[in-house]
Amino acid sequence: MSEKTTQLEQRTSDLVDDNQLENERAIEQYKAKIEQLDASIEEYRVNNVQAIKRQTMKQNNYSDEQIEKYIGFIEGDNVEEIKQSVFKLTDNITPAIYHGDPSANNGRPSKPKTVNNAETIGQSMFDRIKGKVFPGR
Repeated sequence: MSEKTTQLEQRTSDLVDDNQLENERAIEQYKAKIEQLDASIEEYRVNNVQAIKRQTMKQNNYSDEQIEKYIGFIEGDNVEEIKQSVFKLTDNITPAIYHGDPSANNGRPSKPKTVNNAETIGQSMFDRIKGKVFPGR
């Protein structure tokens, strides 16, 4: 009986070893999948940061050529850092589409002469046509 017990123990240990090998293989497969997912997430994060940089530069009136040229100088990984970096960039590089203050050195616009009331309008109209309607006057 000891021979049967030994064989049974051997088979059991072989099954345990096989199960451990299968578990280790499954773990390795999951680790590989996790690494792929981490790489995908990192790629999406980088693309998202680049998109935020482009959008922020566009909002600050940079042209597409300037965005391509200067996007490497924008630092930061979140919206606030990117906005601050673009703001610093505007100190050194003026946006191509610059909209200045339209009233910077412009005086106050003159207002048109106002007519007092409808009676004044009527009198001026009558004065213009009275010679045609009443030829003797």
